[in-house]
Amino acid sequence: MSSPRKPRTTFRTALRDDLRRSAVDIRTIRLRLFRVAPSNWAVGLIVAFLCLGVWVGPQFGRSLEALMSDAPDGVPMFDKLFRLMVFAMLLATSWGAFRLAVVWLGLRKCLEGFARMPIVTAFDRLPPRLARLTQLSLPGPASGTAIGAVADLQWLHLQGIHQAKKEEFAKELGPDRAELTEVVADLMKEPAAQELALTSRGRRALVERLGTLHDVLRELWRLEPMKADVNALIEGLNKEFEKPVPRGGEEASTALLIRRGFAGPVQLWVRAAEEYAGTRMVEYVEWVTRHLRELALFMLLSLLLATLLLSSYPYPPQSLLRLILLVVLGGTVGSLIFVLIQMNRDEVLRLDRPDRAGKVTWNLRFVMNLLTFVGPAAAHPAELRVPRAAEIPLCVG
Repeated sequence: MSSPRKPRTTFRTALRDDLRRSAVDIRTIRLRLFRVAPSNWAVGLIVAFLCLGVWVGPQFGRSLEALMSDAPDGVPMFDKLFRLMVFAMLLATSWGAFRLAVVWLGLRKCLEGFARMPIVTAFDRLPPRLARLTQLSLPGPASGTAIGAVADLQWLHLQGIHQAKKEEFAKELGPDRAELTEVVADLMKEPAAQELALTSRGRRALVERLGTLHDVLRELWRLEPMKADVNALIEGLNKEFEKPVPRGGEEASTALLIRRGFAGPVQLWVRAAEEYAGTRMVEYVEWVTRHLRELALFMLLSLLLATLLLSSYPYPPQSLLRLILLVVLGGTVGSLIFVLIQMNRDEVLRLDRPDRAGKVTWNLRFVMNLLTFVGPAAAHPAELRVPRAAEIPLCVG
């Protein structure tokens, strides 16, 4: 008995699958940001801290307040609160580092889906000021307004291109694709301006617009290269062949030349539509990066409070608590360095230097990010004060 025949993978189905995978990744990122347990591995982290509490709990000594209480054999409320706060701060710091890592892994998977689409070439053409919004740096000016203004201007450009070349647009697509022409015409009737704070209805409308735009771009990508583009590229290649190749120089790939041909009105509209969709993708990436930045700042604050808590009172076992804090510190700094390096190397996030994608760029911004987020965390252990020997008998019963 013959096996069932598998459906043939085409250019259209591949693009549709990439979009579907990206939608699944976006949903995963949202769950990891707002769900209490960001992933199944979070259960393992909770179990590890419970085991740690069972092991360290009996080793805690008695404080001076316990000796001065009416019931020396019992554990006063001060001791209970102190132990609870110590483990709560360490768990909060570890939880923040864990959430930071899993959210970034989800975002990186989503960015890999973006990189598989032909729209990835549009990221090289976006304004440089948008590149700074996708970096894990300290908060700057409001970014939502800047991205919205750029997107609205790009949509106005789309409408202007379609209005000026409406007849040539329909003629270039041909009568066989009249339905696609009508879809583009209806899409261009939508207003460009978006509200600064979108309601749920406005967000749904924007998602529907992006979905329709992607379907249109998918059909137009499938038609590349068109007849006018082929003729223009042939003429351009003939001129390139006549020029001598410089020593050590590399010739541009044919696929890149086709994507940069843009001879007709349809290809010009595709170019502008790709940049609009790319801007909206940057808007989403910036939204996730903003949450990553807040997680990083929360980790630093939590680690600082945990350090101050342990150094404010000579509570035994000080050496064991210091060791646990160093382990938590190592995980926190390691997750921060991992995320910063991965973001610095990512192909889609390297909007300012696409030629350096996949490599670590040791520029001033990257070094400042390392000093901002990793520097304070690495300096915390020095603030942890070890009690003097004369202080210990006062706290141990």
